[in-house]
Amino acid sequence: MPESHRPLLAITMGDPAGVGPEIVLKALDHADVYDRCRPIVIGDRRILESAAGWLHRTKVTFDVADDLDNRDYSPKTVVLMDIANADPAECPIAQVTAASGRAAVDCICRACDLALDRSVDAVVTAPLNKESINLAGFCYAGHTELLAERTGAERISMLLVGPKFRVIHVSVHVSLEEAIHRVTKDRVEE
Repeated sequence: MPESHRPLLAITMGDPAGVGPEIVLKALDHADVYDRCRPIVIGDRRILESAAGWLHRTKVTFDVADDLDNRDYSPKTVVLMDIANADPAECPIAQVTAASGRAAVDCICRACDLALDRSVDAVVTAPLNKESINLAGFCYAGHTELLAERTGAERISMLLVGPKFRVIHVSVHVSLEEAIHRVTKDRVEE
């Protein structure tokens, strides 16, 4: 597919103290990703370089970009919008901290803003830690609610897509007992 026809995707790094940075780098280690899209990671270079080291990905090249045009969207090159928002000393690995929560939310907001101003075609989010974002003062159950507020969406649904099916949740981010109570004819039809 010609480069201009491949969608430009803003990929958030997720919680800097969690698995997000590793998942992003592992996904971008697959050449077929670059056949389908032009990925740009929104995150902190220091965290991503550390994650590359843990994964023994010594051949990763980071192309730090402020503008998204004329970048090298090819395998082994990670185009990165380095927002330098996750000081490793304040975001220790495997620990819940407000600093990690702030960094994760900031990445999502930056990616969302790029999509809203049509600089990118879509947003892909890596995992975040809900406890960390709550510690940082953001009272969201997850990505869906954050994106809804950021975009001003009146109605939202979480959609999971697989090769042979699509699933929209009847409920999200509630206990199993509450989820069972929310399965009503009206909610399913909606």
